[in-house]
Amino acid sequence: MTNLLGVNINACKLSTLPNSIGKLKHLKFLSLDRNTISTLPNEIGELSNLEHLYIDNNVLTAFPPSIGELSNLRRLSASNNRLTSLPREIGNLDSLVALDLMSNQLSNIPEELCKLGIEELRLDNPLSCKNGPKLIQ
Repeated sequence: MTNLLGVNINACKLSTLPNSIGKLKHLKFLSLDRNTISTLPNEIGELSNLEHLYIDNNVLTAFPPSIGELSNLRRLSASNNRLTSLPREIGNLDSLVALDLMSNQLSNIPEELCKLGIEELRLDNPLSCKNGPKLIQ
């Protein structure tokens, strides 16, 4: 199982992700949409090959700082959650080209995020990057 490239666990009433997720070193795609996940384990940062993370429609309140270790992450979608803030480490995601954070409870975004080369950024009004990527609403 450690050689898995993709995992879809959508609409399964999943409330937690096991710490052992970090053992899936080859994982490139992880979809956890429509569950009841409120936190991600720190071990998520061990998924060094992860390119796509979809965790829409959960009850996620925060990302662990280890999210910044996902150096190959290209797409991150976490819309319709309960995120109130983002860790500064999210600014380490140099490969990120698409980020969807619509319908959360964010009051601001870290300046580090605005410095990334994101091509597609989805945020609620009035959130934006002063000198960052084009905002898609």
